[in-house]
Amino acid sequence: MLSMDAGPNWKKRVAEAFRSGRTRTSSSPPDLAAFPLAAIAVAYLVYQAERRPAPREFFKAVLLAMAFLCWAANQFWPSWRQATVLNDIAIALFVFDIFLVMIGWPTTYRDQAFGETCVKTGGSR
Repeated sequence: MLSMDAGPNWKKRVAEAFRSGRTRTSSSPPDLAAFPLAAIAVAYLVYQAERRPAPREFFKAVLLAMAFLCWAANQFWPSWRQATVLNDIAIALFVFDIFLVMIGWPTTYRDQAFGETCVKTGGSR
């Protein structure tokens, strides 16, 4: 997606997006969907800062917050010519975050703030 946005026909695709009605008039209000997305990003960073996680965990939290902020910007300024690029960046960051979860990076202990519990295995009763 990102490579397509940077490709030689990006101006044509942007012009088609404008013609397809995806744009707003200057008098229409910004999309209210942007506010909760930006609020999620800020709240998650505040939560992580309060927890004081390891640097790798905080880096991952910043990536996720950036994804939400790109998504919010796309919702707030859909007629901006870089809106499609912001949307693609948001998707790429969400996919990257899921990839990191799947491979278990960074390795951390279970977080009791999310109600996870550790159970001893292999022991006798």
